Amino acid sequence: MPFWSVSLSNQRLYVPSFDRWVAAQLFKLGVMGKKEKDFLKKEIQPGQTLIDVGANVGLVSALATELVGQNGTVLAIEPDAQLVSLMRQSFGERVTLIEAAVGAEMTKADYFRNHMNRGDSGLVKQGLASETMLVDVLTLDHIWEQSLGSKPVHWIKMDIQGYEVFALKGAKKLLTSSRPSLIVEVWPWGFKKAGTSTSELFALLQSHSYKLTAELYDGKELPDPEVLDRTWNSQLQYFNLVARPI
Repeated sequence: MPFWSVSLSNQRLYVPSFDRWVAAQLFKLGVMGKKEKDFLKKEIQPGQTLIDVGANVGLVSALATELVGQNGTVLAIEPDAQLVSLMRQSFGERVTLIEAAVGAEMTKADYFRNHMNRGDSGLVKQGLASETMLVDVLTLDHIWEQSLGSKPVHWIKMDIQGYEVFALKGAKKLLTSSRPSLIVEVWPWGFKKAGTSTSELFALLQSHSYKLTAELYDGKELPDPEVLDRTWNSQLQYFNLVARPI
């Protein structure tokens, strides 16, 4: 049994390291992610389906299972085998787990694990990776069809350290047919490392007829994505974008 665990959303969540235990405690206490928690509690309804892309240790998945209830579905996607194993202990059969990364096409890719901050691991090397492993990369369209039987998806939460544009490029059928609302991390520094941009993310979502809102941004209006790409040059500058189908 893992050493670290946290009681969260009426269940025991197991984590692999002290940094993830601290993150879970801050999330539980509302010090970290309070806006997102309050937003999800307001928006997610019983019986809905949520896909947690980049689930990590399952903080959002834990909250979502409570909100969707017994008739809802939570599907968590995470490429780190150790974190998937821990989520399996945390959730049992309450969450459908997919051990893979997501991208624009079906392939394999290097995954860079950061042991100092397990929340900063991903397919884009950020400079602090201490271990590299080869992982499966699946498209969201494939996962939706194979694991959910193309059933309606109401929400997608996506936080994959700069790889969001590639993941959305592999979700054309899902975005067109099911029309889920999305919460997507906007991290200009990470996008640059991945070879994409905030402008590309905004344009991609708008091309699928999504309205981008500032509901989780500190300002009243979303900033110009070109300005974000040009001026947000720190690893610490990011926010969560809400995109709703028009």
